[in-house]
Amino acid sequence: MLAAVVLAAASAAHAAPWAGDPEAAPPGPAAWPPRPHPITALLPAAHADHDLGACVHTTSHASYANYLPTVSSISFTSPNGAYFPGDTIDIRVDISSRFNADAQDNANRQLPHTQLALETGATDRLAVYDPDSPPLGNSYVLYNYTVQPGDFSTDLDYNSTVALRWGGYWISGTGGALIVCELPAPGASGSLAAQGDVSVLGIAPPYARFVTPAGTYGAGDTVTVAVKLAEAAEYRDAASPPSLALNVSGAQREAAFWKGNGTDTLLFNYTVGYGDNTGDLGYHGTGALSGSLVNRTGQAVNQTLPSTDTLAFSKANVVLATSDGVARVSSPSADRAYGIGQTIQVNVTFTAPVTVTGTPTLELETGATDRNARYASGSGGRSLLFEYTVLEGDEAADLDYTGASALSLAGGTIALSGGAAAGLILPPPGSPGSLAGASDIVVGAPEVASVSSPDAAGAYGPRDTIRVNVTFNKPVAAAGSPLLELETGATDRNATYAAGQSGGASLLFEYEVQGGDSSPDLDYTGASALSLNGGAIRGQNGIDAILTLPAQGAGLRTQGAIVVDGVAPRIANVTSPDDNDTYGAGTTVNITVGFTEPVEFAPPSTRPELPLDTGSGEQRNAVCEPAPGFNAELECAYEVRAGDATADLGTAAGASLVLAGASARDAAGNGLASAELPASPASATLNGSKNIALDTAVPGVL
Repeated sequence: MLAAVVLAAASAAHAAPWAGDPEAAPPGPAAWPPRPHPITALLPAAHADHDLGACVHTTSHASYANYLPTVSSISFTSPNGAYFPGDTIDIRVDISSRFNADAQDNANRQLPHTQLALETGATDRLAVYDPDSPPLGNSYVLYNYTVQPGDFSTDLDYNSTVALRWGGYWISGTGGALIVCELPAPGASGSLAAQGDVSVLGIAPPYARFVTPAGTYGAGDTVTVAVKLAEAAEYRDAASPPSLALNVSGAQREAAFWKGNGTDTLLFNYTVGYGDNTGDLGYHGTGALSGSLVNRTGQAVNQTLPSTDTLAFSKANVVLATSDGVARVSSPSADRAYGIGQTIQVNVTFTAPVTVTGTPTLELETGATDRNARYASGSGGRSLLFEYTVLEGDEAADLDYTGASALSLAGGTIALSGGAAAGLILPPPGSPGSLAGASDIVVGAPEVASVSSPDAAGAYGPRDTIRVNVTFNKPVAAAGSPLLELETGATDRNATYAAGQSGGASLLFEYEVQGGDSSPDLDYTGASALSLNGGAIRGQNGIDAILTLPAQGAGLRTQGAIVVDGVAPRIANVTSPDDNDTYGAGTTVNITVGFTEPVEFAPPSTRPELPLDTGSGEQRNAVCEPAPGFNAELECAYEVRAGDATADLGTAAGASLVLAGASARDAAGNGLASAELPASPASATLNGSKNIALDTAVPGVL
């Protein structure tokens, strides 16, 4: 191996280059001062000798190094960090003198052949001339190296002192002066490795790498990590994006998905919190990439990361260094919607115990006007409790604080045990450590103010429609088919959403009475009677409405009841107001037919008849006289005739009330379910409730 490369321009004789030049110095003692010589041309190595640009070792020509142009430095222009297959690393080689323009055209034709050999593991790679290098009139050249699969280096360097190769051409100085291209020993001061911290890991994906430059990051800073996959992948459940578990000094921290769904590179962000301290940030095991990822055909993709931590691999790493401060924000209050006057509690948890003086505040994002949660308790511990009461106009679909600086001392103090002020920077709103990230609290949701009906009081029967208004405390819009469950007897019925006022606060529901429905004063079934049924009810801000209904009162109307009557009336009983006695021919027996509810007969002139068993051997009927309007009883009368003979007057077996063309309906319009006369129980029958005898026999002479 050559210890150094020395290049010279074409010259007829050794002395010629310095003739007539008082500043020129021929090869000589090492004490001679160096003299810069512009590089003018590249000459074929075939012509290399001491006169035509020979490579001369400084070990055998030590004096050359004292006054000839040399490689003054070599360095990375790419940032420190780890590089993976396909990545390009840029390197700059500086020469101690500027290039002369005399032979630029020739030199520029030859310069692309130059190379720099790098130590990259089993197979050394070449950094090649960068076409974006400046022309030879300048004193440096740029090289590029593209990482290949299988390449490996924990601290990238060239492979020898003669790693700078010129592809069969040599650089010469003006007038035949030699140029020394020797490089420092690999790893030594001035070497490529000594000038930067660049690592090479030529592995196949999946692997994780930093997007954020190497450096030290504190609380509130964001570190971005990319996960390179072997193929484009996506997650299809919007509610469950992937995440990346990071290893922060043994503790697991979650980096949240940022972007890249549907590509082969997923980006994750992690916001540094107080107490995050590590000199070598990495991922938390081979299963650190969570979530369900599939390719375009729906097949699962490989998410297993290398056992070699590709984040912590590089010498130039991301370092987290923080003091004690806020670790997370959460709420002990239940995840639900909160209305005006209700109090929400918020816990601000620190990484170490703190002492509080005064009344610090936590500014919350509550719509047009932000509100402060005020410190309530917790001094001396790690968790401080703040409280906030919802005011009119406050709105938040997922309550959070206003920003990383939302925690304010407000004239008080929050100090660590040693007296130093605690860090007050909060996790970014919406991040895993934020209030919204830990809780699901809704503020300012529309609330039900009242439930009523615009329909008139009265009875409603089958096929009648009853309208119900559900009115909120602010404008709402409904989608789908929300339902309102009504108390309608044995089977409760649903009123279905029909329409909403444009920009209004009321939603209209409609209910059609079914046969069998019954309610003396229609109302809903309870506080949870309003349901979405797969639909939605939201305020103008998009916040889901609170569906809890007010306590049930006296029905859906403040004056008069809406009576639901879907039950058809029946004959309940047959009896008589007359005394138990024996009645003879020509006398009248009054009989009453009772109904399960008041009915009205139409037309009014109708005379229904009641079949009786009088013992005469033939059917004889009592004639009935309906009273005007709705009545629960029908008055009938029977005049005893010759031949009647019974010890206990009753209705004819299996008989029905003879309507004689009339109809009998209740107030809701329900017709008689049946005109059949009751046969049981005994108390509902004429002969079971009374003991009326008929005797029309003429007494004989003894």
